Amino acid sequence: MHPYHKNDFQKLQKFFFLILTKTLESSKRHKFQNINQKEGENTMDSKTLSNYKALLLKEKKRLLHHANERIVSEFVLSQEDLPDETDLAASENQQSLALSLRDREYKLLVRIEKALEKIKEGNFGICEECEEQIETRRLEARPMSNLCISCQEQEEHLTKIYA
Repeated sequence: MHPYHKNDFQKLQKFFFLILTKTLESSKRHKFQNINQKEGENTMDSKTLSNYKALLLKEKKRLLHHANERIVSEFVLSQEDLPDETDLAASENQQSLALSLRDREYKLLVRIEKALEKIKEGNFGICEECEEQIETRRLEARPMSNLCISCQEQEEHLTKIYA
């Protein structure tokens, strides 16, 4: 017997649709504003921040578009396509992988939202761990970075030890 029911997939589709809708609504609220920098905070000029914001919004749009295209096709199982247990297992494995990828995309969207919020608050580019400025090259490569390279390496090392 098939372990998944049609209702499970409908619930999953509704869940992903809710995530997409919430993220889209949030992105509409992010209109570029003048950033009031306080002494000792972010020293980036508004043009640089605007460029980072554009990069973040472009990546967010790409992720949402990709997720919107794939959400229905990845989670549909047809009984005609699954004549035996091997096909069913392969299909379930493919769905599991698809869920893992969507989870990673969701986490990346959360990080993008957090970076956009930091731009709005005026503390974008500051390491959350050591509170130093994150290197420009790192931000250009990954504008959603929240740790400097040194703190990121330390976190990865600890993850490897305790994982």
